[in-house]
Amino acid sequence: MTDKYAKLINGVLYFAPENKDNIINYNLDTDRMIADGYKIFVEALRPETNRKYHIEYVEESDYIIEAIIYDCL
Repeated sequence: MTDKYAKLINGVLYFAPENKDNIINYNLDTDRMIADGYKIFVEALRPETNRKYHIEYVEESDYIIEAIIYDCL
């Protein structure tokens, strides 16, 4: 399984496209994606709960991490 790469711009997550600017399989070219500002996306496991929650994204130097935030009751 290959890593997913994404950019976080103004709180909106954008995944690397499959093809870009006549480059086929752009999303498989790790060096090019990193050079273009994409980072490894780390997806959180969805909790099995009845509690309401929402997703927020945390950007680190090399990663974008998906975080589960539980809503107040």
